[in-house]
Amino acid sequence: MITNFNITGLLSPKQRSNLTNDKNIPKNINDNNSIFTYDSNNDNFNESLNTSKVSEPPDNQNNFKKIKLDYTNPTTVDESTLLKSSARTMNRRAYTGSKNYGLVMRQQPYHARMCGNTNKDRRSVDPPPIVELFEIDEEGQLYPVIKESGYYSMRCDLWDEDGLSKAKAVKKNGNQLPLILGDLMEGSRILTDDLGRVGTFFVFNDISIRYQGKYKLKFTFYDLENPDKPASLANKTSIRAEIFSNTFVAITAREFPGMLKSAQITKIFKTQGLKLSIRN
Repeated sequence: MITNFNITGLLSPKQRSNLTNDKNIPKNINDNNSIFTYDSNNDNFNESLNTSKVSEPPDNQNNFKKIKLDYTNPTTVDESTLLKSSARTMNRRAYTGSKNYGLVMRQQPYHARMCGNTNKDRRSVDPPPIVELFEIDEEGQLYPVIKESGYYSMRCDLWDEDGLSKAKAVKKNGNQLPLILGDLMEGSRILTDDLGRVGTFFVFNDISIRYQGKYKLKFTFYDLENPDKPASLANKTSIRAEIFSNTFVAITAREFPGMLKSAQITKIFKTQGLKLSIRN
């Protein structure tokens, strides 16, 4: 079994030393955002991630029905894997506080039914993206955050498939229409996951895409509580971590095959009070 998860950020000098001396970590470490695949059978990392189970984009928009949807559930993450995982932290030059954070995609978006120019009858991205927040120690280990905080929030933005730029808004009757709509800001929730672990999660169950295409979602984590900075400077250091989702596809209502079977983590979260649609 291969367990996929994304961790982004930058290395502190001590963590750089620890990771580069670890035989399981690639030697060509890059200070830019990175994505890894963890093989729990071999207990090692690979530099490249199998980012998408969606086939190559079609030559034109009329061929979207030819896209093969061979979804593989990406939500299974073993607790020991998460706790053993070496990770990268946010750049200490951007934040000098004592805490460092990492993000893990616990559930990846796979597809969406486009809603077009209207906000009526819009459908959410399926399955709902779920991001978990972790603290990272000086050795680069991930540990779940178990803290009720009104200062934690996360924003979701739509990016092009290559992850290099935001998806551009479209013009309609002289107005700019954003390609993504819905609840793009979410607060943190303390939840118990499908492994029986308690942690801090951000669940995006109400985001929709206007037009067909292949995209990624970018999630930005904010901690507005900064005891090491005056209140007037807090906004400059509130971004603590960022992560991209896998590539997903938005298609027309006629070609949309329907919602996928809900993963166990979605079912478990619904029993804890979240408004989530379940399909068995």
